[in-house]
Amino acid sequence: MDHAPKDDSGLGIFYADRRVIVTGGAGFIGGHLAERLVELGASVVVVDNLANSTDTLPRRLERDFGKRFWFVRGTIMSTETMRIAGNALGRGAKPIVFHLAAMGSVIRSVEQPEMTMENNVMGTLRVLEFAKAMEAHRVVFASSSSVYGDDPAQPKVETMTPKPMSPYAASKLAGEELCRTWSRTYGLSTACLRFFNVFGPRQTAESQYAAVVPAFTKCLLGDKPPTIYGDGEQSRDLTYVDNVIEALLLAGVVEQDPRGQAINIACGGSTSINELARMMGSILRKANIKPKHMPERKGEVKHSSADVSLAKKMLGFEPNIGVEEGLERTLAWRTKDMPEIVTITPKRRPVVTTPAPTKQTQPAKPAPKQTATAQKQSTPKPESPAAKEPSNTSNNEDPASQTKPDAESGESLFQNKPVSLARNSNKNKRKGSRGRPVAGSELGSSTQSRVNPQPVTKPVQSKQTNSSGSNDS
Repeated sequence: MDHAPKDDSGLGIFYADRRVIVTGGAGFIGGHLAERLVELGASVVVVDNLANSTDTLPRRLERDFGKRFWFVRGTIMSTETMRIAGNALGRGAKPIVFHLAAMGSVIRSVEQPEMTMENNVMGTLRVLEFAKAMEAHRVVFASSSSVYGDDPAQPKVETMTPKPMSPYAASKLAGEELCRTWSRTYGLSTACLRFFNVFGPRQTAESQYAAVVPAFTKCLLGDKPPTIYGDGEQSRDLTYVDNVIEALLLAGVVEQDPRGQAINIACGGSTSINELARMMGSILRKANIKPKHMPERKGEVKHSSADVSLAKKMLGFEPNIGVEEGLERTLAWRTKDMPEIVTITPKRRPVVTTPAPTKQTQPAKPAPKQTATAQKQSTPKPESPAAKEPSNTSNNEDPASQTKPDAESGESLFQNKPVSLARNSNKNKRKGSRGRPVAGSELGSSTQSRVNPQPVTKPVQSKQTNSSGSNDS
């Protein structure tokens, strides 16, 4: 059955009939993204080796959305897998590539640094080469807040110098640099989104991606104390998955090329692990279960919160669902088939964000007292309206935005216009989806009609495993 496009955001005018590839699209974030894309009317190909996920969602989407969804089982390290994915797209407008596949665990990366680099760095290079050969419209790369490391400055701003503390964080920073290099060298449009501790429905307790929420859920529902590593005062910018999906969709179609710009995607707040345990215990009516504390783990940062003003400026992104509402939605999904748990009804709440850091300035010294004669001499004459000089900055414009950006500083290199989501906007409505066939001999010959491939039942075996998503400490 082929469903009609579902769109309540206005993004459907950009994604209807758009060709899209999602690597890691069977995992937590990738699965939510793939589902949303087909609901918006896009034609979606998911590539995933199911190392940390199942084929339940891809098979359901294949069944429900017919010819607009394909699942290719295999690793992004395999040229054959990517060739099949490219052929599955068929003909049409330039595709968008969402690259979410990665070996996504800070703790595992400390134990297996070589495998982490091979998957996350070489895998990203393979995806960029694939996108270049496909003449992709854009590559949106899933990076991580872990690249900032344990810099005490809060909130994190994109202009900060990255200080990765784990092989995973270093691999994500390397992926960002590859995206920027491919933008400069080959003209491939790329955007790098730094996710901050994503949580939501369908994230299992076994997931290594921001696993604190599903791990706490599993313990509390089993009447067991959740484990907190360290004193619990470490804090995170917990971000509900729907916010992340909205940011990904905006990054894929924003009008001006981000050119590999790193962009924070979060709620812009801060929640301690102790406070998280308290909130979850309260929602589940398990407040009597107190957490147990264990020694802190190597490679994890102490505090992490985001300044999301650049995402608002460049993408038009606004986090719509805060931490508490997101937890209610997640726990309502988790307990929907558990009649012994009281029904959880999520409530709408405004999202509270942390203000961006401001420069400290010395207080102005009081002006010296003037004599009556001096005051009379220094009193300016009133100006006529015609004599006034026009101001360089309007009343509604931030004077700081007049500063010329530094090409090497990591600042945005352009003043971008957020995507207009007006449904009746003819200016932003994408042109017809018909266009050039699949390009590049390494991707197989171009097809005049779309090919519905069989999943790769025996993908190229290697020691790499690409999980579907990126991890944050």
